[in-house]
Amino acid sequence: VDTGIKITPAYITYYQFLRAKIKRYVEYPNSSINGQVYLDFTLGSNGKLKMIKINEEMSSSNVILRTAALESIKKATPFPPFPDELNQDEATFKIIISFQNE
Repeated sequence: VDTGIKITPAYITYYQFLRAKIKRYVEYPNSSINGQVYLDFTLGSNGKLKMIKINEEMSSSNVILRTAALESIKKATPFPPFPDELNQDEATFKIIISFQNE
């Protein structure tokens, strides 16, 4: 899928920040359930969440994990505005949230 984003150092730095921020909000709902949820989310250049969706084919079908993954992104918002180098109105990012029994 072409998100129209050039993978630049500024993009990578911003994406790494997003992942780290979202990870802080992930709550493991039940340690006996393992799985991964693949999410696509679109942010406006101001850092506001515009769209979030689960990649149905690749994600765990477990509703508890899906809900926890969606909530982690919602709780992490808003994100900081895009760096000037991204220079676009919105961008879609992909993230995988893994729930693993430690």
